[in-house]
Amino acid sequence: MATGLSLALGLPQVVGPWLYPLYYVALLVPRERSDDRRCAAKYGQLWEQYRERVPWRIVPRVY
Repeated sequence: MATGLSLALGLPQVVGPWLYPLYYVALLVPRERSDDRRCAAKYGQLWEQYRERVPWRIVPRVY
């Protein structure tokens, strides 16, 4: 949604609207890492099995 709004509000060359989706990336990546650590501590081997079945963390085939 943030990327769609950025495209609607400005050209790709204008930096200002792209700060909005970058803000979400800056929030999501550290949150995902801390969630992964907490789930690994809580679920142990079951979490490792889940990570083997689901290798991508946020966006499939990207990250």
